[in-house]
Amino acid sequence: MDDVIGKVHDSTPVPNSISDDAREATRESREDKQEVRRTRVPSEAAQTKKQKNQKGERMGRVMNPREDVVVTDLLLIKPTLYIVIGHFLSFAEGRGLPAEPTSIISDRENVQAVSTTHEDGRAIDFSATGWDKKDIEDCISHMNNIAGHYGAISYSDNERRVIVYHNYKNQGDHFHLQVAR
Repeated sequence: MDDVIGKVHDSTPVPNSISDDAREATRESREDKQEVRRTRVPSEAAQTKKQKNQKGERMGRVMNPREDVVVTDLLLIKPTLYIVIGHFLSFAEGRGLPAEPTSIISDRENVQAVSTTHEDGRAIDFSATGWDKKDIEDCISHMNNIAGHYGAISYSDNERRVIVYHNYKNQGDHFHLQVAR
């Protein structure tokens, strides 16, 4: 009865088909694998951390928000604005241009705006510092061609625009990305 480790419902003995040698080999194999994992984990963890840091560095080079911008406001914007921001960042990265958000939602307290696109989570501003005239013109053309259908209707001329370049009330030259309601 030493080779029986259990019984099935009808009380038929279930043979212990694993020999002691096989059990020992399995246990040693399992220990060897655990040892390999123990020695590999720190290097894998370090590599993962390094990759995460590199990703953060790459993102930091593409989009560097101004210090007074509340970055968590990005969680409150409209989904279509993410698409527009992605196209803008892709354009900037492709040309090696800076992309510095200067205004999203929370920092709008003292701004006398014409519309409520920022407060509604439908707009974000990016500084145009470091961009030359040709880059600005190309970006506006590119953005209106590729994502213009997402744009908001302008109060000034009833035209749909996804990007506006201006220096509104001396707030500095910037791009105003905006989407419809």
